[in-house]
Order: sequence, then structure tokens, then C-alpha cells
Amino acid sequence: MIHPGTVTWAIVERVEPGIGGQTQETRLVSPTVGLFQPDAHLPGVVSSGTRLGTLSLLSQAADLLVPDGVLGQVTRSIPASAVEYRSTLVVLSPLIGQELDAPSSPPEDEGCPNVFRAPSAGRLFLRPAPGEPPFVAVNDVLSKGRCVGFLEVMKTFNRVLYDGPDVVVTRVLLSDGQDVRAGAPIFALHQEGEQKGSASPWGEGGR
Repeated sequence: MIHPGTVTWAIVERVEPGIGGQTQETRLVSPTVGLFQPDAHLPGVVSSGTRLGTLSLLSQAADLLVPDGVLGQVTRSIPASAVEYRSTLVVLSPLIGQELDAPSSPPEDEGCPNVFRAPSAGRLFLRPAPGEPPFVAVNDVLSKGRCVGFLEVMKTFNRVLYDGPDVVVTRVLLSDGQDVRAGAPIFALHQEGEQKGSASPWGEGGR
């Protein structure tokens, strides 16, 4: 079932190499019947939280995201079309000697115990508009109520607000325009007492 204004996750099918020695591949398949509309800006490398497109059923649409534990190079993807349950949408090959075009969400213990996290899955924008300075830069001090970016969900832009004690930004962990999952670290922070910054409920406003 698709709930409007929400996200859903593709199903993962892994195909092991056969006798002929073909490369192992990962298939991302549809979790339900519906109309699949691929993302016009699908990157060449996808990972957990990447937006594949939208899946619509009975005039209700949801963002279709890559589930946890997936990383690979896109080798095939289907155009906009009606799909059945478990129809193949995107085929991935393993990454060998390649790097992601944009940094993925780092583990919590990767040198940044204090992090500000995405309040929801969506597409993250760290600038008010292309070519403009970012909302937040390294060495900025975050105070309660500061807007640190926008999250786009179902073509709606929602402000992301900081709602913790004053902290200093030590690293920006994600890229502008990157698809993220709920809870993905966005900024590494420093504050005496090792307290974490937190994401508040979305405020009103648009990009």
C-alpha cells in the first residue's frame, strides 16, 4: 500500500555469479504494483537513501528510496512505466576501485560523536539557491532556531531547524542535493560536555 506524502523502499534481489562467470549484480525491484517515474537526476552510484523516483498507485504517490545495505554502480534502469510487484527497476554492479560521487553518511563513531541528523528521508539542500552561500559552513556557531537547510519530500521543501544548545560546526558530512535517509548525519559538531545537537520538527516555509 502507498500512503501519500511518504516514502517507500525498493526490494533488493542479489544475483550471484553463475558458471559463465558473469559479474554479481543487485536488482532493486518494485515493492508493489503501480506507475514508476524514475528520478531525472539519478546518480551513477547509488547507496542507502538514494531516491530512485516515485511510485504511484490510485493517484497516491511516494518517493521510492534505496534501502539500507545497498551500494553499487547503476548499469540499467527502466523508463517511466507501469510495473508489477517485484518488477526490476534498477540493476547495480559492484563498485570496484571506484568512489562515490558524493560522500555517503558516515558511521556515528567516525571521529564525530556529536552530529546533527536529518529528521526525515528526502533530498537535502544546503544552499538557499544554486550559486548562493550555504546555510551553514565549517566553524559556524549554531544556535537554537537556526535554519540549516531544506529537505524536499514529494516536491515540497521543508525547513530543517537546529534546536539544541550552541555548538560549533566542525565538518559538513553530506553534499548539497544529496538524497538522505532519516537519521543520516549532516554536520559534525563540537560542544563542551559532549552533548548532541538535534533536529527539531520541520518549521514552515519553502525553498
